[in-house]
Amino acid sequence: NSRSGAAGDAAATLKAASSYAPEGWLTDSVGVAPAHPEEGQIDGTANVVLVPARVWVTGDGTISGGRVVVKGTLTWTDIKGMEATLDAGGQLDYDGDGPGRPIAAGKIRAEVIHVVPVKKQVGTQYDFIEKRVVPVYEYNTSEVSLGTSTLTSTSDGTFRLSVPAPVATDDYMIHLSSADPEGRRFIRTVYASPPVQSNASRQPYLNSRSIACGYDPGTEVGLNKPFTVSMHEGTGKVATGGRFLFLVAERGSLDATLQDAATFSRTLRDADLPGFTVRAVWLSESGYAVADAQAFVDPDTKRVTIALVPNRSRYQPGQHATIAVTTRDRAGHPVAADVIVQGVDEKLYTQGLAADVDPVPDLMQRTSPGFLQSYISHDVPWLDEGGCGGAGGGGRDDFRDVITFQRITTGPDGRGSVDFDLADDLTSWHVTATAVSAKLDSGIASVQLPVGLPFFVDAVLAPEYLVGEQPVLLVRAYGGALVAGTPVSFVVEAPSLGLGPTTVKGVAFKPVRVPLPKLVAGDHRIRIAGHASRSGKAYDDALIRTVHVASSRLTGLSASYDLLGEGFSPQGGDGLTTYAITDAGRGRLLSLLQDLAWAGSGRFDRLAAAAVARRVLVEEFGFSPANLPTIDFDSSRYQHEGIALLPYSSTDLFLSARAALSVPNMLDRGSLVAALRTWADEEQATRERRIVALAGLAGLGEDVSAELRAYDASSLTVRERLWLALGLAASGDEAAARQIERDLLESAGQRLGPWVRLTTGTTLDDSLEASGLLLLLAGRLGDPIANEVSRYLSEVPSRERVFSLEQIGYATGMLDRLSRDPGRFAWTVAGERHEVQLPPGGGYTLVLTSTQRATLRLERLKGELAVVTTWTSSDVQLPTSSSISVQRTVTPGSDAPDDRLVHVRITVTFGPQSAPGCYSLVDLTPSGLSAVTATAGWPGDADAEGPVLVNGPYSIDAQRVSWCAAPSDLSHVYQYAARVVSPGSYRWEPAVLQFELAPGVGASTAESAYTIR
Repeated sequence: NSRSGAAGDAAATLKAASSYAPEGWLTDSVGVAPAHPEEGQIDGTANVVLVPARVWVTGDGTISGGRVVVKGTLTWTDIKGMEATLDAGGQLDYDGDGPGRPIAAGKIRAEVIHVVPVKKQVGTQYDFIEKRVVPVYEYNTSEVSLGTSTLTSTSDGTFRLSVPAPVATDDYMIHLSSADPEGRRFIRTVYASPPVQSNASRQPYLNSRSIACGYDPGTEVGLNKPFTVSMHEGTGKVATGGRFLFLVAERGSLDATLQDAATFSRTLRDADLPGFTVRAVWLSESGYAVADAQAFVDPDTKRVTIALVPNRSRYQPGQHATIAVTTRDRAGHPVAADVIVQGVDEKLYTQGLAADVDPVPDLMQRTSPGFLQSYISHDVPWLDEGGCGGAGGGGRDDFRDVITFQRITTGPDGRGSVDFDLADDLTSWHVTATAVSAKLDSGIASVQLPVGLPFFVDAVLAPEYLVGEQPVLLVRAYGGALVAGTPVSFVVEAPSLGLGPTTVKGVAFKPVRVPLPKLVAGDHRIRIAGHASRSGKAYDDALIRTVHVASSRLTGLSASYDLLGEGFSPQGGDGLTTYAITDAGRGRLLSLLQDLAWAGSGRFDRLAAAAVARRVLVEEFGFSPANLPTIDFDSSRYQHEGIALLPYSSTDLFLSARAALSVPNMLDRGSLVAALRTWADEEQATRERRIVALAGLAGLGEDVSAELRAYDASSLTVRERLWLALGLAASGDEAAARQIERDLLESAGQRLGPWVRLTTGTTLDDSLEASGLLLLLAGRLGDPIANEVSRYLSEVPSRERVFSLEQIGYATGMLDRLSRDPGRFAWTVAGERHEVQLPPGGGYTLVLTSTQRATLRLERLKGELAVVTTWTSSDVQLPTSSSISVQRTVTPGSDAPDDRLVHVRITVTFGPQSAPGCYSLVDLTPSGLSAVTATAGWPGDADAEGPVLVNGPYSIDAQRVSWCAAPSDLSHVYQYAARVVSPGSYRWEPAVLQFELAPGVGASTAESAYTIR
């Protein structure tokens, strides 16, 4: 541990060590965290560079004339040079920045290893083309040492080794090592391989400067400056002979120039912004060669300079601030511009939750040249080598993260100003101004507004607690007017908690503990006043904090769907209840949409469906976003060309096609088209996989109708016919798709009361999968049976699948096909009556408290109306299963110290009959703890005992820690760490495991008490 000084700085000495022996330098990190509780997660890391020794070895190997030849250099490690590069903000080259002064007469140990290929027959297979049995081989390698030599470096540090190569066509590995005077060894491994023989040449390329491998990522060009390119042969020489066609393209606009010279020049004009692409076509005796080069505008030529001048150098909480704004062009002349000014707490920047964004790259973002397709009839053969290398008053209670957001326009003189009142936060406000002129020149600037007091009080509290908990409040006094040991008195009061004014005494900078009474439900204001005297001057400050106390964090969604008629009786919960009144046609989708929106998960299909359902509820049914869960959906976590079910799993054709048909606007269309086309064109692809890939392409708007119509539906399996019909429907051929649907329903359809399904295969899940595809098809065709298929899938859970994508595809597909008859109704609360006329297909939402709900009356006046009622409740039925159990182990078990991490381990036992798939595992961390996303630098992490193989959470949201647990997981141990926020006695609610496909199946731990001393 290290203690910080008056300026907040601290120093510590650590031993440089690593369990990894690098062949060069490596980076490690030093972490730091506070030793005692703080409200926010405060920690920091700094990267340090470690070198294995004070000597450095470089080398390379070749095979020449039947011998293995190694050449290398022994030098001192250039530590000072590396430090200078890092101090200047540069990046270290892995080898280039390591070697320093040469070492003469140094010793290098060299061991040559022969990497011998081993071919072993492991079986046979039948070659259907050759009509014969052929052997199947497994290829491995073995390593044979050819001996060790001790080499001596020459005066310039170089050394050389040459030994016979037993097999000139094999590979060799050479281990080089040398020790510094302290005995630390530097290790280097070099490889020697036979040269690659190829009759092909390297690919011709087009560039505007010398770039390795001919790859040109683009060239910055000043406005009204020429962009000059030359076609090169693969050898690097400028091309000669033949004819050259240069195409200049930008967003579909095309200019063409045909010439004999390989060099072409074009000026970047204002009309070309943000840039253009030059495509060169070289017709030579060998054939056609095509290459591209991009020119894009130099951002500095489109930049506005902004000056921000505050009216004070330092502020106190609540003061009025004025900032003068001046905008100038690149030449320094005043320019009128629209300026957006925002002020954000600097802590968000420090935590990485906010960042300044330069508008120039976005406004000048590269655009597509518009080349859709090209074909080379006579391509030039080329070789792909695989890449290259003093306050007072009532107290401070106005605390915010954002202080202002304004738009102003500077005048012709480039001048303007903004002003605003500061909040009560003691912080530094990060004020950013972003300007855009009429010519789309833009820029960004920022300024800091520090806010402080000579004396202030601080309190450590969690934002939320549970009923019955008894936290200990930590109060402290800080400020430049104090020195260590200055006496301070505090007065703490919380009338709504039964705590009258309570006086405690302490000294500056040291926390004082104030136990609070047992908490009751509600929002409670806690006032902490502080007083200190020094050098005959008195200082006072007061802080008001509001904490929320809930009965439980275990909440669930309840919903009901009713037609609005004479016997309607409003339902609801103790908290807020939402009533969505809508036409009966569209209204039947609301319950499904809300189930989808509330079905939080780490799976792609559930998360994507939840995001779309939430958007539909807000945009189509008038729901308030504040009353719906926040959906953090980022398709790039799951899409790597194709779609993966989980961020860390492989892409899947069937999931990709379902996504393309149901949520195409949530995806990167271009990369998914490429993936589906690759699957469709695979030589080994089955007929079903090709049809599935084509259906997905149709869902993305690709013209594949001819390929789909080539299939004879009568000769296909049930699943193949469903995918074919989906592709045809997406391609616009609804008649053909509807005929396939009718034929399938006639041959395999089954109505079971309110349900409709397709029966196929040998298991229930086979029928469920087929019914899911039928639902997606019926929704796209607007078939009324879609509602009955949806009910079947909702009420008969599958042990293997979820149908979120099929359900959201059905809901969005049917939305505009259902009746939009206008309706009229009246609602009365507390005797006050209101009549509402719904627009066709419209909706109206009421959000009421339990008191208001008691007097609610709804009357249907016209039309067919439905009411969907939703509320959250802590009266949650915990899941049960005779074959699944959950155990939670906490270290330390209780009476935890406030300066160590608490480690939580949850062990799940799945019985042999447990259904495969994702089980949602959620632990609710006690109020006095906060789960940490990373443990580097926290005391207690390195020496924490635990299993080697554990599963970390995929989400930490306040007190809610979540995993996707599965019987197939290699380990059924799920673990996280938490830091202390405040001492006290707390409730630790049950950890709950629920099967996502059937939430009633699962297990939970018991609730327990937890004490932090």
